[in-house]
Amino acid sequence: MNKIQYIKSKYNIPQETKGEIRLPISRWKEWPLLLNELEVKISVEVGTYKGKFAECLCDKMPSVDLTVVDKWEAYKGYKDFEAHDLETIAYNQTVERSKTCGFKIIKEWSLDAVEMFADESLDFIFIDGNHAFRHVVDDIDSWYPKLRANGIIASHDFYRNRYKKFGVREAVPAYLDYLAIDTYFVVAGDKCPSVFWIKP
Repeated sequence: MNKIQYIKSKYNIPQETKGEIRLPISRWKEWPLLLNELEVKISVEVGTYKGKFAECLCDKMPSVDLTVVDKWEAYKGYKDFEAHDLETIAYNQTVERSKTCGFKIIKEWSLDAVEMFADESLDFIFIDGNHAFRHVVDDIDSWYPKLRANGIIASHDFYRNRYKKFGVREAVPAYLDYLAIDTYFVVAGDKCPSVFWIKP
């Protein structure tokens, strides 16, 4: 399946369109269904917080084989969530969701957990860890070899948030330029958009 052609056809986008393509869909509703249509099976979510999106994927994609990776520890410079909430409530809620949804948990830092996966073994990678520019680039660069050809890699919070110093909006296009990839999609139906592209 040519996934780029499929997506463009599904959303009535001219096949010659390149660059940033915004899709009128939500990551909580239509996007998991699209991923299912694109034959996504073996998947990893890097940074899951309370496991809510993992639960959503499992609910809407019955055949998905999902692993979530998160250390659930605050550290110097970390700004996304309160430490107490992250290290106790968030982790416990993820464990409870995994019991009912069936996803696997790796309680480890992203750049350590990546070594547990073989190269070209994953269909889908969703990166939602530290949103600072350097960390986003490190996560993409480290996980990208684990993705199969024609696989999908994504990142959440593809917008500018200067208060928390998010760098996703800048990091992803820069990395795509480095890879010479000229087409990527934005899940634009949410307040906090996600971005994804297909590995050649």
